[in-house]
Amino acid sequence: MKVLLSPSDAARLMRLEKTRQLNFRVLRLYADYLNYDPRFVTPETLDMLIKDCGVTPEQAFCGALSALFGLDCDASADDRIISRKYLNSSVACLDPAPYRSQPYIRTVSFPESSSGDWELTHGSIAPCEGFIYNDITVMPDYTELPRLGFFRSEYTFPSVRQGGREWMTLAPNETATLASAVSGCFGRVITFGLGLGYFAFMASGKDCVSSVTVIEKDENAISLFRECILPHFPHRDKITVICADAFEYARNDMPGAGYDYALADIWHDLSDGFSPYIRFRRL
Repeated sequence: MKVLLSPSDAARLMRLEKTRQLNFRVLRLYADYLNYDPRFVTPETLDMLIKDCGVTPEQAFCGALSALFGLDCDASADDRIISRKYLNSSVACLDPAPYRSQPYIRTVSFPESSSGDWELTHGSIAPCEGFIYNDITVMPDYTELPRLGFFRSEYTFPSVRQGGREWMTLAPNETATLASAVSGCFGRVITFGLGLGYFAFMASGKDCVSSVTVIEKDENAISLFRECILPHFPHRDKITVICADAFEYARNDMPGAGYDYALADIWHDLSDGFSPYIRFRRL
């Protein structure tokens, strides 16, 4: 079918297509950096750029990334847009203090422990190591800005792994993307996927939450949680952990149980989460 556009609509469509192309290019650049060389920017490099160029830490970090990405702002208009519009708007030098002062971090501590192929351990973010700290920001013109952060000092955080693969960490992105669920939950709450019990901890601390039911299918994960983590929870009397398959429980048991709020978090990312997400939406 042939579609005829007015000159103004055709120009707008071309701008949208250019934005789409730039969005995907930036995501590829960021993904390659985060997957293969997230410690490219060193504290020494950052300090040198700050001193020699008289710039802020964010500006120095963006300059180093521009060099890593091979951006030639003198020759390419697209490179200038990426450097000035994307990098300058998405990179932030973060203060680790608010993350360290979160209630779960202040309250819960545990030794390195394991049960079966599950392991409670800790991860770390090195000084000047880049990481995603929140969801993408979409601007009015549909520019998609990744939220790339870095600390000036090392930051350590709890982590739980199965067979060496991280299932959950309390890195900044994890806590930030759960904030809306913590804020919105009330009454009788159910959550699918245990992890470190962060959501259960935060939800159980709310006066408007009467109970938190956690559905987890792996007994080893539950064992580690009950032995090493749950004893630290100040409102552990509100929490019940049930060993069951998430989909079977959601289909057969949840409808008549009178829950007020449900959170499903049983996937790593889009690569393994899209299909289960759609299934949960139907349930």
